[in-house]
Amino acid sequence: MIRTKSVYFAPAALILLSGCSSRLESLDDEINSLVAERSTRLGTASPARALPADDANIDSTKTPDTRNPAAEALVFKPADEARDVAKRLESFNAGVAETSGLSSAYASDEALDTIAQDPAAQAALIQDAIVLDLAEAWRTGQRSAPEYLASEEQYLLSAISLLIERHQWSPRLSNTTSATLSGQGEDGRFDSAVRILNDLAVTQKLPYGGDVQARWLWDATEQLREQSTGRYRQSSSIALDASIPLMRGAGLIAQESLIQAERNLVYGARTFERARRQFLVDVATDYFSLLQTQASIRNQVQQLKSLRTFEEETAQLVKAGRKAEFDRADASNRVLSGMASLENLREQYRLQLDRFKVSLGLPVDKPLVVGPLSLELPEPDAELSEAAALALELRLDLQNRRDQTEDARRNLANAKNGLLPGLDVTAGASVPTDGDAREGGVAFDPDDTSYDAGLRLSLPLDRRAEQLRVKQAAIAVDRSVRDYSTARDNVVLNVRAALRAVDLARFQLRLAEQQVQITQRRRQEQEIKKSEVDTRKRLEAESDLLDALNARDRAVTQLRTAVLRYLLETDTLRVKRDGTFEPLPGMEAN
Repeated sequence: MIRTKSVYFAPAALILLSGCSSRLESLDDEINSLVAERSTRLGTASPARALPADDANIDSTKTPDTRNPAAEALVFKPADEARDVAKRLESFNAGVAETSGLSSAYASDEALDTIAQDPAAQAALIQDAIVLDLAEAWRTGQRSAPEYLASEEQYLLSAISLLIERHQWSPRLSNTTSATLSGQGEDGRFDSAVRILNDLAVTQKLPYGGDVQARWLWDATEQLREQSTGRYRQSSSIALDASIPLMRGAGLIAQESLIQAERNLVYGARTFERARRQFLVDVATDYFSLLQTQASIRNQVQQLKSLRTFEEETAQLVKAGRKAEFDRADASNRVLSGMASLENLREQYRLQLDRFKVSLGLPVDKPLVVGPLSLELPEPDAELSEAAALALELRLDLQNRRDQTEDARRNLANAKNGLLPGLDVTAGASVPTDGDAREGGVAFDPDDTSYDAGLRLSLPLDRRAEQLRVKQAAIAVDRSVRDYSTARDNVVLNVRAALRAVDLARFQLRLAEQQVQITQRRRQEQEIKKSEVDTRKRLEAESDLLDALNARDRAVTQLRTAVLRYLLETDTLRVKRDGTFEPLPGMEAN
């Protein structure tokens, strides 16, 4: 059995034990620290979440189960034509109707009066309901929304890539141990030997190209059949090697991967902050849409109540002989049409609410109460040129495009460097143990030092591939500059459109409010002279009032959305750490 001394393997054992004792969880603090430092420097937010743990449950099944029964194994149950469809529709609103004005179109007038009130006031009617106003929806989305979490993860991946690259530029320890059994036969007799070789090395990249490596090589050999005292031999040596390029690969091009990783983390921070702002606007837009649908339902409920009253009055006039039968038929048709419209709005709201839950990462089956809006969004006072200039200065995505054009130019310079001849300086030195000693141990003998130095020249006889890469890089520069110019133009166009949309929404809201006032006065006049007014005209007045109310509510939603879109397009929108809207100075005064 080969004789070894523990001192020879101490370095390898130390490295092995230290590597085993390190845990992946210790990297979380390093990743979060890097992200927080870079975000703080750039004035952006950093992800506030724990990194996922490893999942030890791995499915290695080669053929996962598939559930796909044949047609004869399935059963289709036809619906009963005599079933109560209205009652079935009402059952779909369990946990929703009480908090959104979604009562059945077949309800009584008293019930319609109740559900037309503030839906949030009915939240107590649902057990275990999630109550969300807009601020809480933003907070919830930052914790569980799939889209938001994906943007966080992309930022973290940029940080991890940078840490990997930085590690490549730090001293890298490595240890390789190999054991070899060899033999040689002569006339049926075999001489066998066991050799153990341990190579402990540390390598460091140089900032302007090349690398330096220091090695400790330990070698032990034992002849298994020889009985002489010299059958076991051991030696070791320390070596230092360096390789430095002078032309191709020399200079900052050697740090290209590190430079790009550092810049990518900046891009990632900007992209993440931009995604947070976009997410805030998206959630608010969905929330405003839910409030608008609630308002449409309340408007429809009020119209349905009015139509039912009108239907009863018309029936009495027909019975008294003061109106024709077709007048009552017209009123009844409008009631039926109103009931159908209300059911359509209820289904629209149900779908909107479920999609809203999915976007926030909430359970679809969990009851959700959409609370009232408390956000005040004053309209901006800005000129088109002023808004465009502000966006060109502040847009984070545009800053990424600008800096990526510099990446393309740097890549072109690096590609041209590949056309240069290769001229490298190499040097090395080795200090072994005493060659005459059977067991050298760690007693190195400087008198036996060996060294070498030289130049290695590689002439560019075939650089076709490198020349083509230069062409690729040149095209990429032109494309990047063109894309940046197009992005600038699109930013200006979008900002101008967003600012005009604010003014247009305000104008439409004023018109809609006037239309509501006009149709309400018209309806009041008809109510005073209802015995003299034609049935069709009264029905038209009811329809016009509903359209005016819906147009007003739609204009309110458009105005709120337009203000947020303007803030997003100019990148003056600010999001707090908890994901809620941060008012700018001057907003509170309005």
